[in-house]
Amino acid sequence: MQAEKKPLLRKANKEEAETVNRFCLELGLHPKQCYRSLYALEVPGGEYRELYDPPETVLRFARERLRMVLYSTGIYMGIYDPQKMKFKPSLPLAHRLARYCQSEARCCKLSDTGEKRFLYGKPVRGPSIVYMPGSRGPCIVINSMGEALGWGILTVHKSKNRAGTPRVEPVIDMGWYLRRGG
Repeated sequence: MQAEKKPLLRKANKEEAETVNRFCLELGLHPKQCYRSLYALEVPGGEYRELYDPPETVLRFARERLRMVLYSTGIYMGIYDPQKMKFKPSLPLAHRLARYCQSEARCCKLSDTGEKRFLYGKPVRGPSIVYMPGSRGPCIVINSMGEALGWGILTVHKSKNRAGTPRVEPVIDMGWYLRRGG
């Protein structure tokens, strides 16, 4: 079913930008490491907005020279939900930010066994987590070669017999496309 009104790709508003900025800071990154320019694709009556990081030169060229209305361009950053004021990052953003895993970004590195579990959409525990940040929360999940596998939430799972086992819960992973028939 097509939308009644055309979608609008526009510069992100303050609320959208602040939500993405908070997410970047939570990962240990400066917002300018996450994006250069933030644009939102707003579909009138839509539940959420898709966010993009397009090159400004491409936008100017398409609008001024080609007189085109763009619906998407650049890196797909993720989805912004205005009702919950939440940002859900995309897999392309994980790939872009994986280069910061060696220095400042909050990342979890998995063993080969952990990588397989994660790509099947299953939680990864204990010894399958090769490296993890000191704090809980969202993280970029990478394999032993530093390639992005997706996004996860780092938690500490407590049980009666053990003090606390680190655990990475998948949020979205590369295997998601195959499991969903994409």
